[in-house]
Amino acid sequence: MPRRHRSLLRSLSLGLPALAPPLPAPAAVPGYFLEVMGYDISAELRPGEDTIRVDATLTIANHTFYPLEVIDLYLNGAAQVTGALVNGAEAAFENIGSRGDPVRRLTITLSPPVPVSGEVSISADYAVTYFERGSGAQIEPGATHLLVESRWTPFLHEWDSEYGGDFAPARISLRVPGNETAVMPGTLVREQREGGTALFEWESGLSVIPAFASGRYRTVALESTSETEAIGHLFEDMPASDDEAMRTLLTRAVEISGFYTALYGPLPPAPLRIAAVDRRGGYGLPRCLLLERQTFDFDGEPSRDTFEFLAHEIAHSWFPGLLRPRSVATGMPSEALASYSAALAVEHFLGPEAARAVWRGYQQDYASLDVADEPLLSQYPGSRTYGASTYKKGAFFWRALEQRLGRERLTGLLREFAQAHPFEAIPFPDLVDWFKAQAPDSDLDAFFRWWLQGTDLANVGLRGEPRVTAQGAGVHVELTVDQSGLPGTPFEIEARLADGQHVRQPLTITAGATQTVSLALPAAPVEIALDPDRWLLQSRYQDDAWPRELDAMGHYRVAARAWRR
Repeated sequence: MPRRHRSLLRSLSLGLPALAPPLPAPAAVPGYFLEVMGYDISAELRPGEDTIRVDATLTIANHTFYPLEVIDLYLNGAAQVTGALVNGAEAAFENIGSRGDPVRRLTITLSPPVPVSGEVSISADYAVTYFERGSGAQIEPGATHLLVESRWTPFLHEWDSEYGGDFAPARISLRVPGNETAVMPGTLVREQREGGTALFEWESGLSVIPAFASGRYRTVALESTSETEAIGHLFEDMPASDDEAMRTLLTRAVEISGFYTALYGPLPPAPLRIAAVDRRGGYGLPRCLLLERQTFDFDGEPSRDTFEFLAHEIAHSWFPGLLRPRSVATGMPSEALASYSAALAVEHFLGPEAARAVWRGYQQDYASLDVADEPLLSQYPGSRTYGASTYKKGAFFWRALEQRLGRERLTGLLREFAQAHPFEAIPFPDLVDWFKAQAPDSDLDAFFRWWLQGTDLANVGLRGEPRVTAQGAGVHVELTVDQSGLPGTPFEIEARLADGQHVRQPLTITAGATQTVSLALPAAPVEIALDPDRWLLQSRYQDDAWPRELDAMGHYRVAARAWRR
């Protein structure tokens, strides 16, 4: 049985009389929602026309307090709706919006009205023509991808609204040109080729609005004793050497999936698929990755960057594949957690030095912002700061929470929450409240306010020269640290001695603008560094270098965190 997804219904959609009293807020009334029971979608690709024809049926249960007389579906703005059915009978419908709009609303009259606790089957027949190819949609002979953003399937609510999408198990039939193979999340239950076309039927028990790729693919299967079936799809025109690269990526993908399963819990069984697409970057779906063809251009093992990229896309099987944000506006349970998880995977498989390089890359990417940042909770796809802020600063948010709680406790709480609410559309504040309730000893109120509602960052830096004096058989080192940020934020100071020994001491940001730090060392240091593992996301970033430049106030730049003899 699919999980229930709340819905804010307009009074118009409920068909209420004009004098009806206002309805209470959804949050105050348990049961004030619609439930999508499932999707049954048939689609046909017409690459020569840049068009996909769709016949989509949604089964919906009415869990509101009123009979449902009208319902709205949201489609791609270029959709041309030619018919609608309600429980198999023709129904009146209206297209609202113009073809230039990114989204079109389809209003369908329900006659007779759907009673309270009743169910209704709603069908729409439409075609979508993509006049401009973008990252979300491309229909070409031999190389097609249609992603969630292209809205080729109906949504009960607008995807960019605060209520997110409506996820439910789906059965999808895709008819594509006969020399192509379709790839999407879920289980392939039927494949039939005849008459110049190929028919693929998929069952998606992973509760995802479908995205898919279709192309002239050759299949590369992973020969493994693993319980996970792993299948790769490469374009026929890709070199034969890419087959071995695909097998390597499939092997690493299975290993990374096992690592995430140990951290966050299991997913429903399904084959793991990787398909090449002619689009920039990658797209992670539950157990299905669509990756740009350049990803497979390597010999031996993938580079650290490619491994991190793979780990990021696989993490989307859990975030938002398992734990879904109720709104795409935050990105915090999806892109931010995927970036954080990818760094953990790099550390686990490639080692701490590789992980430090990943975090340094995140910091450099964030520092590349040339516009004022916005709070994490106000980010949305398409905003100027979304990529650097949600992907990179968001990853540092989860890393800072790890510092507060410990990695095992953090991942354990994520696992417990996700397994308790699989495939539910969860408002991110609910997850925040969960952490507060489960970790009352960690004083998380100020932490969440600082990270999610503000734009200030923690900064630490060395001011002036360290003062070194003899002390017994060793030395005493005293230095001044410039600091700003959330008081109580932990970081470390590290001293490196001439014999290669490293001595570390934990510190925390205090309330003042500076703090004096003392170190007792067995010998004089040759280098002192703050935050050597890059736990802090700082306002400005530069490599540790000496001599450091002075700012306008005569202080060394905050981002210069190291002293060297």
